[in-house]
Amino acid sequence: MSAQHTPAIAIAIAIACGGRDPVAGLPASASRRRRIAGTRYAVPIRPDMQTPMKYALAFAAALFVAPACATSIAPKPLEDLVRESDHVVVATVVGVDMVDGRGRALDDPAARTGPGSANRMSFELKVESVLFTRAGSLPPRIRVPLWSMWHYQLGTMREQVVGSRGIFLLKGVPLKGNRYEPAYPGGFQRPLEEREQIERLLPR
Repeated sequence: MSAQHTPAIAIAIAIACGGRDPVAGLPASASRRRRIAGTRYAVPIRPDMQTPMKYALAFAAALFVAPACATSIAPKPLEDLVRESDHVVVATVVGVDMVDGRGRALDDPAARTGPGSANRMSFELKVESVLFTRAGSLPPRIRVPLWSMWHYQLGTMREQVVGSRGIFLLKGVPLKGNRYEPAYPGGFQRPLEEREQIERLLPR
């Protein structure tokens, strides 16, 4: 797995956390000393975490934990997330889009989602392989809206996430307009290193 595809699955995602590191609660100045891939939205990592695999795990942790600094939800074990999923796919994020409350496309890099905003962000996924589905088949591309309460910024998400690969746990019935959504607002993106564990948890 190449380093250019691993980083942002987690999205060290420009989440507004009151000037503190979104994962560890460290002051922003301390966080910036431990950069990843040259970005200023960093996840604290130890000096020995140099391989792409370890970056993936660190970023995956960020994805699950970071948004909670703005709006809290109860975490779910991976076992529950997998059990509640209608589809589990390996995919690459090929696009990040945002619409306003009237469904009009937004392209301002500073546009945000979060409490009080009607904006909605979504990922466009290019499906590489289907690990599990309750449908007969899935389209090659899937659009997945993100929970609108997360504090996301369009420009930062595009910069950090497009091109990243991972395992996506989704809900949705293709026969109803090909509408998909995360299996749960937090933790629906998983690092590729969890594939073996996820496959053990899939229905047989």
